[in-house]
Amino acid sequence: METDNIGARLSLMTNRPSVARISCATRAGLFLSLFAMVVIRHAFVFFVPEITFGSAILKETLIWASAAALIVIIRRGEHLPLRSIGLGTARWWKSILWGLVIAVVSGAIVGVLAYVTGLCGQRAPQTVFLAVTISGCGCEKLSESTERGLCFAANETGCNT
Repeated sequence: METDNIGARLSLMTNRPSVARISCATRAGLFLSLFAMVVIRHAFVFFVPEITFGSAILKETLIWASAAALIVIIRRGEHLPLRSIGLGTARWWKSILWGLVIAVVSGAIVGVLAYVTGLCGQRAPQTVFLAVTISGCGCEKLSESTERGLCFAANETGCNT
């Protein structure tokens, strides 16, 4: 076997460079999958400081729309089947069975944590209202719906109620 052929070309090598070309659909899909949910979440945190029912619905709709757009990019842009991302690779009954197993295990973990932390069988703490008054010590019951009707009043001179 001859070993002094360092500069010789291998028969498998070609004149073309072996750099793979990445399509625009792949770049768009990667950007969408990596950053869409983060951008949507941070946009809502920045522009909608108080969460309302409508804003939560809009945020979830945008997240689902980004997932649908990603599926469209996979099917139409890259011309790949959904099996390429793992959808449709398992039988439906196996998926349901694994979902039930995970739900039972998660419920058991939550039950153990509730027992260990002492949250089993206890009621939530009563709501306490704080009435801050500037000029007087008038402290009345703020809400008829509270069980104890606790009320604290505070002002600059100190109110003892």
